[in-house]
Amino acid sequence: MITNTHAVAPDAPAAPTTTVSGSNVFVAWTAPAANGAAISSYVLKFKQNDGTFSASVSTVSTTGSTSATIPTSALTAAPYSLPVGGVIKATIVAVNSVGSSAASVEGGAAVMPNTNTVPDAPTNLAENVAFRTKT
Repeated sequence: MITNTHAVAPDAPAAPTTTVSGSNVFVAWTAPAANGAAISSYVLKFKQNDGTFSASVSTVSTTGSTSATIPTSALTAAPYSLPVGGVIKATIVAVNSVGSSAASVEGGAAVMPNTNTVPDAPTNLAENVAFRTKT
């Protein structure tokens, strides 16, 4: 008996984990079944708390990696424009030479941090006022 097997698109990855630390968003996932053709990359998208998806944020080439680190500054800038303080959830799509998997289920939520820094309060104001002159 001859069995003819053909490669197909990968299975959908499991829901990723999304965490924020400092000025980076970390996303990790488990590789799904490749289904006869090696997974060549993953496409990462973030869903905003209003239910809309951002543009594809990252294509992660596979060298055994099933994680991505994205600076929050990249995510809050155009074209993504994810809101500071907004809740985001990641989805992952696996890609092989045959095609793309269905998107994973959304991972747990993370909050986009405000990475802007507030300047230090002014000091020595009394000294500065002493040097002002009336006009």
